[in-house]
Amino acid sequence: MPFSTATDYDVIAFDDKVKHTCNDVLSDCPPAMLQYFDNCVHSLLRDVVAGHRGWANNSCESVNDVIKQYTQWRQQQLPDLINKLQDLVRSQYTEADRSLCGRGDLQLLPAYAKHRVTVDAWK
Repeated sequence: MPFSTATDYDVIAFDDKVKHTCNDVLSDCPPAMLQYFDNCVHSLLRDVVAGHRGWANNSCESVNDVIKQYTQWRQQQLPDLINKLQDLVRSQYTEADRSLCGRGDLQLLPAYAKHRVTVDAWK
């Protein structure tokens, strides 16, 4: 069967895998868990995994490259790595805060521009 777009194929492939998983793995689960999966988890996963057009594998690779540059491509002891990852996350929050005030390298999308505030209001 031909597919019209890559997204159609992704959604169809995802639904097929979920069907097999439900038949093979979830068939032994309690009914309440199966109902929770059907009502909540399945649709969320489908949106993120199969139908989300704003996510690409390059996003993962980009973050991976940032981490490697930040650690200077060296192995880290776990506590040091955790501290460095916390620093990176803090800097992302700082950049997000700056974008809310119209400052920094990032900008709000036009649909979210109504959320912009002044620096004084943000403080």
